[in-house]
Amino acid sequence: MVSRSDGRCAIEETRPDRLPLPGDAAAARELEESAAPTLGESAAAREASDLVRALVKSSRSVILYDAGNQAVHDFLDELRGRVERFLAAHGALTLTVRPYDITLGDEVVYHERDRERSLALRLYRDGVRRITLQPDVTWDEVSQLVGILAVRFKGVRQQEDDIVTLLWKASFAHISVDAVEGFVAAEEEEQALAGAHGAPRNKLQASAFAAPYVFDVPWPQLEARRGVAYAPLSPEALARIAAEDSEDALPGDCVGLVHEAMASLADPTAGLTGADVAPLLREVRDFLLSERRGDVLVEAARAVADSADPASRDELLLACLDGRSLAALVAAGVDGAALSGLLTAAHLDLLLDLYADGGGENAGEKLLDLVAAAAAGHAEVLRRRLGAAPPSGAVRLLRVLQRVAPEDAVQAAIEALAGGEVTLQLEGLQVLRAAPYGPKVGRALVGALDTGDEEVRLLALQHLVRQRERRAFGPLADRVRRLVVGGMSAREASASGAALALLDGAEALKLFRDWVKPAAGLLGRVISRQPLLLAVAAGGLARITGDEADELLRALAKSGPEEVRAACQAQLARRQGGSP
Repeated sequence: MVSRSDGRCAIEETRPDRLPLPGDAAAARELEESAAPTLGESAAAREASDLVRALVKSSRSVILYDAGNQAVHDFLDELRGRVERFLAAHGALTLTVRPYDITLGDEVVYHERDRERSLALRLYRDGVRRITLQPDVTWDEVSQLVGILAVRFKGVRQQEDDIVTLLWKASFAHISVDAVEGFVAAEEEEQALAGAHGAPRNKLQASAFAAPYVFDVPWPQLEARRGVAYAPLSPEALARIAAEDSEDALPGDCVGLVHEAMASLADPTAGLTGADVAPLLREVRDFLLSERRGDVLVEAARAVADSADPASRDELLLACLDGRSLAALVAAGVDGAALSGLLTAAHLDLLLDLYADGGGENAGEKLLDLVAAAAAGHAEVLRRRLGAAPPSGAVRLLRVLQRVAPEDAVQAAIEALAGGEVTLQLEGLQVLRAAPYGPKVGRALVGALDTGDEEVRLLALQHLVRQRERRAFGPLADRVRRLVVGGMSAREASASGAALALLDGAEALKLFRDWVKPAAGLLGRVISRQPLLLAVAAGGLARITGDEADELLRALAKSGPEEVRAACQAQLARRQGGSP
């Protein structure tokens, strides 16, 4: 490329078949490295980012390649297409130049921290603050802009004018540039650096303090010279330095490293994903576990949870806390509150596996606390596991479900009563007893009266009596009549009679009268031979007071079965105030 006397830069014409220079391979690699990722959130910002990236590649290419090289033409064609598309879709393009960034409005569209490679830094140091391309800009003007940027991009011709001068000489009709003469710091840069250094002592120091961090400034004039001398450190300073370099500081450094990694992950210019950060988190986890610093591991996981993007949060938390680390935390006695908000559905499965392997309650309350903490918001996982668990495990899962999701636990208990194993049915009755009573619970308890286990039936009966569920009277009386042949123990018969009396005393007394003193005829003689009904009546009459109840008790004490007579005589003795 050559610079013309009028300030315009033109791409020199060479033969298209000219061979690339020996350095072209390295140049190609450098061009590939300069291709930064597309930045910006809005459509306009992302298109502007692609445009600036094409501008950078074009400006580099005319320096690194011969003008006749196909790569140059490809880069220029790409730039031309992107400029035309942006201006047609969004109108004028105004790019703001900062020391290491180029922005469109508030969105960064170009970012490069490498001082040797940054187009933004070279523009900024020459005083350029804003470049605007008008919608009717011509390709000739854009190509001249590429040439001007190429002159200063690599700094290969130091005798050339600066970019502002070259742009001024070009006299663009549709490209405007806002610039300052020399370096001028932004207001926020002045405030930040003034706070960091204090007030400057002279003009040179003032210009240096107003410059951005690591910005090139003149070498300061030393006002006084002193020889190099040993300066002893205080014991406090030595202790602080030793602490920073000790092994005890490494766990804390790990937490700081996690914070830095999460900050980089949140930085759109860093180009990191959760898959890039997860290996680092696993390394931190393994180190802290080897050092038995579960408390610091929890702190590191908290740093991930507080700053991770929702899309990668579960993946990163699982990298911090796997099954082995959860087992170590349980062994160390970490409670569920410490891990609140850090456990995902995947952790719940890991903890449930650990719970089963550790023998449930034998693993201690701490593990139950962790399971409950992990299960918060993941009741569906417990429900799924509960259906496939063995009886003892299902009982424990139902207890955890009751802690984290009481409504789901009620439904699971009702399902268990309908067809579960005895131990799970008994646990389900305990869940229903603690749940708010309603028609659904009442129907489940009535249904439990027909289950195969006596303990389940008796416990369901107790719950119904406790709730004074009168609607259970009819089903219970029907069940007693169905079992007149002897499908009920004396204990259950007595409990059933007492339940009938407590649920509806008047109706129960009518039943007991018919059973104790049946009507004359064949039906009466058949009923009177059923000792089960007499045992039920004896249990119920013990709960009813009054002359008729006493009369029926005396009849049973006189003519009932042997075990019924003894119970009735004892009850009559208590009512009369005598000894049984």
